[in-house]
Amino acid sequence: MARQRFVRPSTGAARRRPLREADKNDRWMHLHTGLVSFRRSLHCCWNRLQALSITLLRVQILGQTLRFAVGNQPRVRRAIGRYLHAIARAMQVYAVQIRRLFWMDHNFFDIPQHQLDVSRQHRPRTHLRIATIENDREALKMTH
Repeated sequence: MARQRFVRPSTGAARRRPLREADKNDRWMHLHTGLVSFRRSLHCCWNRLQALSITLLRVQILGQTLRFAVGNQPRVRRAIGRYLHAIARAMQVYAVQIRRLFWMDHNFFDIPQHQLDVSRQHRPRTHLRIATIENDREALKMTH
């Protein structure tokens, strides 16, 4: 039984795999070594930004609790308010960066449906002749 493709739940698109894991028929649309290491670096950055965002969210909750615990001391409340405002801005920056990394991951490593359909149409032929190759795309897939 053939292996099932990994489909990303958030986009519904199939994912690109390293060449060594791809079938001979699908190799032309999968990742070479440089892109595999780029994907690993991209995911490391993504995980670090998510961890930082979670940490800032916890610090913000702690700051809000401290702000309400202080009571009616205006100078302390203002200082904590400025601190919380800076944390909120940093969280917005991290959210934008996480969205950009998600977009890059989707563009580089998800297989578009039209590309996936082309790979399903191709069947390897055993007795190849030059006259049997219909177009350049098929010739490219048969030679890689």
